[in-house]
Amino acid sequence: MKMLALTPLRRSLANRATTNITPTVWLSELLKLSRTKTIFHGLTTAFTSEPPEPLRVTFAFLGRLVSTKGVSVLIEAAKRLLADGDDFVIKIIGSGPERAQLERQASGLAGNIQFLGHVSDNDLADVLSDVCTVIVPSLAGEVFGLVAAENMLRGKAVIVSDLGSLREIVGTAGITTAAGNASDLTAAMRRIVRDPAMSRVLGKEARARATQVFGMREMIESHISAYHQAIQSRRM
Repeated sequence: MKMLALTPLRRSLANRATTNITPTVWLSELLKLSRTKTIFHGLTTAFTSEPPEPLRVTFAFLGRLVSTKGVSVLIEAAKRLLADGDDFVIKIIGSGPERAQLERQASGLAGNIQFLGHVSDNDLADVLSDVCTVIVPSLAGEVFGLVAAENMLRGKAVIVSDLGSLREIVGTAGITTAAGNASDLTAAMRRIVRDPAMSRVLGKEARARATQVFGMREMIESHISAYHQAIQSRRM
């Protein structure tokens, strides 16, 4: 409530700023602040190895286990996919207050869904080594989509909700599904399960886009340029 009460003051101060910087055009259009410039986040980690051919099609979710991340929709999609006779594994990486509830929802899927809890940065590469596709089924609250961008750089195919920020990050280098729509997510996952080569094609496209668009040097140079422009405008 305190943050909500301060919103008018924050907007007033932001509209007086020389420059407002947002990580996506979508957020800029949503906020409608004066003098806004979009600069994508830069990624520092270099991923160069090709993922091995997995024995089973393996998906992954990475994030906090809260309702807005859409894990319940992913579990429902998994149930539908299994009912169709498809074989797959989903690694759910992360912790949060809804873990117990999600594990109950996933009862009966022990052979297909693994709840791995928090995974350290040092161990993450190994855990993702057999993952072909990362799923970001968020329902709301994504202003950039760092999980999507990082895994694009890893060369993973990505399936994301059609939230404005995620669509912008993924571009045409991934699959988008209607947020909260388990049937739509099932259909997208089925495409990967029944044509595993698709994940490799999408993974290469994703890495190419991430390398081109989310470079750390480009982000730093864009910020420096924005600061120089702001200083110059103050002097005029």
